[in-house]
Amino acid sequence: MLDTLGFRSPPLDVDLADRLDLECRRKSETVLRTGEIRWEITQGDLVGSHDARISFRVERQRWITDGRSPPIRVQCPPYLTVEGSVHKLLAGHNCYGGPTDLRACGAWLVRLIEDAFECSLPPIECWELRRIDWAEVWDLKSYQACEEFMRGLVHTEFPRRKKLTYGLETIFFPGHTTTNKIYHKGPEFSKHDRKRLLKLDRDNVVRLQSEANNLIRAEVGIKAEKLDYDFGRAVTVCDINQDYLIGIFITEITRIIRESKQTMKRVRTAREVQARLHQKYSTREASVLFGSWLQLSSLGENALKKSLPRSTFYRHRKMLQDAGCSWHSSDVVLRRSTLIPTDFALTLDSPYRVVSIDPKVAAALAPHMPNCA
Repeated sequence: MLDTLGFRSPPLDVDLADRLDLECRRKSETVLRTGEIRWEITQGDLVGSHDARISFRVERQRWITDGRSPPIRVQCPPYLTVEGSVHKLLAGHNCYGGPTDLRACGAWLVRLIEDAFECSLPPIECWELRRIDWAEVWDLKSYQACEEFMRGLVHTEFPRRKKLTYGLETIFFPGHTTTNKIYHKGPEFSKHDRKRLLKLDRDNVVRLQSEANNLIRAEVGIKAEKLDYDFGRAVTVCDINQDYLIGIFITEITRIIRESKQTMKRVRTAREVQARLHQKYSTREASVLFGSWLQLSSLGENALKKSLPRSTFYRHRKMLQDAGCSWHSSDVVLRRSTLIPTDFALTLDSPYRVVSIDPKVAAALAPHMPNCA
């Protein structure tokens, strides 16, 4: 499902650009009866993917480069940059139930800005796409299971990227072309959304918090550099389909989790792994691979990489993946627990994946659903 999106408009009329720049110091729409802030537009940067506001700017400079020298900023006709979480703007939260149609999201966002400033803007098909966040959610049925799963990711590594962790709830990999994040939704919702939403509907927020406590969420943020490289030109909503977004998501998350994409039931306890390896490989190979699995489970990938030749490390890791053997949250790291289902994995064919779309989101986007011409 789609979350934060970023767009760049075509060149605007100078008078319109001046008016928008003057009016947009901070603009919002509030329901007087309840005090609910339906949306808020700011000229500042968004704090993060959890920010529920819309970033809106009139720009008069662009970065250009010839590919050989560093980029420089040059004067250009005025244009708009707009960025925000369409999921949060439509549903009030982004726990689950987000939109999937990129063009409809962009058209809805442009219409919101037109209504807010009483102006007419170019249709969304003419805007450049500069950022797309795609997210997936899995329901582990309990807060404790989510805690265990996130604790089991402390040994996760990502080639050529620095890993950042926030307590036992979030693992984050910033990058130049994409950013990847896996986190326990419950604590994140409590920190960033609960207080804001409590003013509106206490009973509904209590329910949302209870549901978020059971969710693991993974996000892949696709940056402008990735879009420019993949397409070799400016990208619009008509260039992007869901297969492209899901393909990048699968590639990025698989690189983190290091688990096989095949449908074989995954095993993660010592007895199950040992039996699976002896079932799939020779006695000698199974014994050697089981030793590598034990070290991966207890010490992590870096420790095993240091103890084996490079080619052997990658061969062992691939053979374990091919056999459906997971070393995350195994009973070598944690005492035997039934909290995490043995077949759980961050895959799109998982029975634990949450795929429903919020009726409120579907209704809001319905008028914008026609396909690109």
